[in-house]
Amino acid sequence: MQALALSDSHTEQEAAWFESEPYNRDPQSIRRRFIRDEQTFTSNRIAKFVGVEAFEAAGGTVRRDLFSDMDAAWYRDHALMVRLATERLDSIAAQVQAEGWQWAKAQPECDVFARAQYQRVSPRRLEPTGEAAQELAAIDKRIAEIAALQESDDTDDEMWERLADEEQTLSARQAEIEDGLYAFDPSDMARAGVIVTLGHDGEPDVLRGFIIREPAAPEAATDGKPSADLGVAAPVIVPDVKPVKGPHSEKLTLRLNARRTAAVAAALANNPHVALAALIHSQMAGEYSHRGEVSALDVSFHDQSTDLAKHAPELNSDLAYTAFVAQRQTWGAVIPGDSDALLSWLIEQTDEQLLQMLAQYVASTVDGVAKDETPHAINALIPALGLTLADTWQPTKAGYFDHVSKQRIVEIVSAVVSPAEGMKLAKLTKADAATEAERLMAGRGWLPEHFANPASLSVELWDRRQEADPTEADGEDAEDRDSDADGATDREADADDDRPY
Repeated sequence: MQALALSDSHTEQEAAWFESEPYNRDPQSIRRRFIRDEQTFTSNRIAKFVGVEAFEAAGGTVRRDLFSDMDAAWYRDHALMVRLATERLDSIAAQVQAEGWQWAKAQPECDVFARAQYQRVSPRRLEPTGEAAQELAAIDKRIAEIAALQESDDTDDEMWERLADEEQTLSARQAEIEDGLYAFDPSDMARAGVIVTLGHDGEPDVLRGFIIREPAAPEAATDGKPSADLGVAAPVIVPDVKPVKGPHSEKLTLRLNARRTAAVAAALANNPHVALAALIHSQMAGEYSHRGEVSALDVSFHDQSTDLAKHAPELNSDLAYTAFVAQRQTWGAVIPGDSDALLSWLIEQTDEQLLQMLAQYVASTVDGVAKDETPHAINALIPALGLTLADTWQPTKAGYFDHVSKQRIVEIVSAVVSPAEGMKLAKLTKADAATEAERLMAGRGWLPEHFANPASLSVELWDRRQEADPTEADGEDAEDRDSDADGATDREADADDDRPY
């Protein structure tokens, strides 16, 4: 009865009860039925920021759990929620722009795909002067004294702990002063802007130093004369960048990229050497670059493999994919039942066994299910694994041709088989053309463009350059460092996780 109270509509309550099978009338199933198309306030950063009261005041409808100890609530109108959040963030953006930035934009949802539209400039470290320099020198001196005292035989445990607490306090103050020494160059601010988004906790997160990526410049005039406005920056307008419409819908693109991910993951699970290299690459590239997509791995271990079949249902009957999933699951029947015993058990295994387990778990973190067909880090793993996507994917009616236009089918068959066969398909219905295209294309090794010409994402390791030449050091905004620390906990997928860059 408590679950039915999620709705105040008697009709909706009756439907939830009588339209459900008897085994689906438990509280959890009824609750899921009511909220299946709704979003929660508790784990949604935008909803946290806006709040229930403001959402209702704007005309939004909220479903509440009257029996929840945590004031659980859900909503359906996400467009309204985003609009309310954007309006509030706009005022913050205006304040931040007054610092001297060329533009500021409120963007409640700003994942790695949104940030890929921009380049990044970083603040520079200023030399400390006056009181800051004196305080830093005093802190350094005292920390050195503490280290010497802690190493002394005359220091007992109680004194050692007091010194450790003092050192921790001094280090925190030192970091605070250092963070304050970073500032953006006015010339950078004049050409860059600010994105005001929301952090994982639903609090405003100000990301400074973004420059809109300019499209490739057209070929210069051949008369040898320089442009009259050479070197003069045009006013920057913050665009709502939309990807160029290609032959594939977003749903089909997700499906294709899920198949690509499954193929890479299955191959990686059986190649410990490449898995180990990929794991180290993700850590090293993460240290020296602040772009979240430089590696195809989510190393904190979010099992990405479980969602692949959601985008590509045919994977459930794919032998390589099902074997890959079952391969890792077999360890559940072997390992001990608690974490301490598990560590001891792992230490007892041979290096060969550990590497095989590592490969299987690293493979499960491969995250290549993107909404678009732009360059992706997963493509760098394909040649390393000796993988040929044509061996793992075929254009079928259900998996491809049903999801593209009839014109696209005719174009593909005309190019790969023959123009005559393409003309025949043009005279058929879409369904019949898709069926015939599957037959004609079988075994020909054709791949969609972003499979046939996979482009990897290459990012300059600018922090490495910074360490090699301190005179060119680019600092990192202290506020961005705080948001970076939280980034690994929330990939929206989404890829919301990601570090600002």
